[in-house]
Amino acid sequence: MPKVNVTAQIPAAPDKVWDVLTDPTRFPEWFTTHEGFIGDVPARLEEGSTYTQRVKAMGMPADTAWRVVTAQAPQRLELAGDGPMGVKVRSSYVLQPDGDGSRLDVETEFEGGMLAGPMGAMVAKQAGESTEKSLTKLAALVV
Repeated sequence: MPKVNVTAQIPAAPDKVWDVLTDPTRFPEWFTTHEGFIGDVPARLEEGSTYTQRVKAMGMPADTAWRVVTAQAPQRLELAGDGPMGVKVRSSYVLQPDGDGSRLDVETEFEGGMLAGPMGAMVAKQAGESTEKSLTKLAALVV
């Protein structure tokens, strides 16, 4: 099961980061693999919210149906997703105060489908790189 862990120092308080992180209308500004939404999108990510997101993964579009499992403002956001070909995704975002800013830890796990072996390693590498780029963009938005 491929897993990605990325940590970012963000020069803004956790509540400011949370406001952008949980606002789907802001995804195009920072979420580097985001291609759009399909159907209705909640105004804010809250426990029980659902939405379908189109992302570009490894150069190909993929639709993932997301459900917000946990939304504890401004500390923890957990999402569970069902992607193409039986792939399941779990992502967690944990915010902590860090000096004058925040520390954001992101963990994403993939399972199912064709993710055993070399394909899983390629997915994890690409997901790690795109998460790092996304968090850099997120940090720039909230300063």
